[in-house]
Amino acid sequence: MNNNDFTEQTLDGRKVATATLGVRNTDLYNLDLGLATRKNFSFKLEKFITKATITNPEYEKREYNFINKHTAKIELPAKNIENTTVIAEYTIKVTNIGKVAGTIENIADYLPQGMTFNGELNSGWYLSNDGNLYNTSLASKELALGETAEVKLILTRKINGENLGLVHNI
Repeated sequence: MNNNDFTEQTLDGRKVATATLGVRNTDLYNLDLGLATRKNFSFKLEKFITKATITNPEYEKREYNFINKHTAKIELPAKNIENTTVIAEYTIKVTNIGKVAGTIENIADYLPQGMTFNGELNSGWYLSNDGNLYNTSLASKELALGETAEVKLILTRKINGENLGLVHNI
């Protein structure tokens, strides 16, 4: 074995010694390397619909609040449906389920067909040239073990007689 010098590095907030060992033969014994397992940052991403607002100049605005629903159903009055706007508010939760603290560089979401994005209603979000939505508001926030952070996304849909039905936002 070659004689290699150890160097000091910081791993997961602890100082550790590292070295590259060159092996000449297989007669190795009694090595004490003081190895440490590198811990990973891992997260869970959940998306819920939390609110829907229906507006139409012919009738009073209606708000529907949901608690962490993956799907929601809203009945629209058939009368004057052509002037109806649906505003959907989504909550995206990011939870650190790993073994070390970490940050989320960005969150990506797909813009569902028929929905529109307004940057003024969505702090931290932007519509990219690839047609996807991105949020970078958590990039400077470190998530501790088990910690959850949330971002909101608001999308709108103008209703006409041709586009009634389901909207899939996954």
